[in-house]
Amino acid sequence: MLENALQVAALQPDIMGWVLVPGTPRYLDPATAARNIERIQRSFPMVKHWAVVLHSNTAQLRALGQFDQFFQAIQIVWPDSDDLPGNTRPLHIAADGSWSLGDLQFTASMEPVPAIRVKAQIDNNSLQRILKCGHFVLDAWVAGQAGGTGHRIRSEWIQSVQRPFLLAGGLDPLNVTQAIKAAPASIIGADSSSGLENGIAGVKDLAKVKAWIKAIHNYQVL
Repeated sequence: MLENALQVAALQPDIMGWVLVPGTPRYLDPATAARNIERIQRSFPMVKHWAVVLHSNTAQLRALGQFDQFFQAIQIVWPDSDDLPGNTRPLHIAADGSWSLGDLQFTASMEPVPAIRVKAQIDNNSLQRILKCGHFVLDAWVAGQAGGTGHRIRSEWIQSVQRPFLLAGGLDPLNVTQAIKAAPASIIGADSSSGLENGIAGVKDLAKVKAWIKAIHNYQVL
């Protein structure tokens, strides 16, 4: 895992995500992820690192506080888009950048990035509970899965979203350019997981990663 992560980092992606969700095929415990990141940072300090955790995993969210020097952001996987206006714990961001999720407190060193699993049309009203965040990840909803499923979001479901977001869900080097073109103008980037693998969860195909980065950068200069 570390060798592959170092090879990916050498290609200089903007962000590397570390899945800290127990029971998922790409799971790493936070301490192992932190050790890997520490090694990567020695050679590739410009690459940012995000921790991916579930909104519902209070214990793990609390434990992440001791690793804030390794992660620049926490990608918090929300239950699904239907739950946004409901009873999920609200996210509050203070003027100094510190933030809280329910009774959990975090410093400004780790930015909160909610990952919304979209299962129907979504707009800014649906996002009202967490609109103070700088940006979001919009991913495809699949029952019983927290992400990395290879499923796509129907582009018409997100056309009303005006807040900055990263698009995820079933993206790969061959379809990402068209997916970005079909998204609303508020899109600021794209995220891929299974689309950069060859059937082994967590092991990235370096040719696909290189093609992905090229596709994203080529689109940005158009």
